[in-house]
Amino acid sequence: NDCELVALKNNNVPEKDSGIKQTWIFAHPENKKITGPFERFRIMLYGAQYNILLNHDSHKIKLIMNTEKKYIYGVELLSKNKEKLTELANKLLSQEVIFKEDLELIFGKREWETNIPEETPESKEASSDLKEEEEEKKVLTEPNDSVDDQTEAPKPKKDIENENELND
Repeated sequence: NDCELVALKNNNVPEKDSGIKQTWIFAHPENKKITGPFERFRIMLYGAQYNILLNHDSHKIKLIMNTEKKYIYGVELLSKNKEKLTELANKLLSQEVIFKEDLELIFGKREWETNIPEETPESKEASSDLKEEEEEKKVLTEPNDSVDDQTEAPKPKKDIENENELND
């Protein structure tokens, strides 16, 4: 139910575990039989399977299936990097401007920057050889626009007459 998810999203407002208390109050009596008393329910929600519900950023509920006897819902939660985003927000509030180094301290280096292999003398030489081969291929395959056309096109009859007059 959205009411319980909203309560768990704001679990510590207005006081610690008030969202868990509200969820317990709205729980069906049959569910309370399974989960046990409130303190056991509270401990269960702090466990590995359910603690993602506590203080999450947002949620979406989607009806997957319903029949006469049951409804099945899917719940999508957003909580990823909450602590890091909070740290970033606090840094921006205190400094107004941050730099790449600040982001790396919070989130770590970008994945593609940390996985770059170091260049060795052998890899430099191999890279240089490849570049030379590529240049040779370009020289052999690329047309050279600076060379004049050496083919002779047939001259128009008028040009031939003019040429003859000049030679006389």
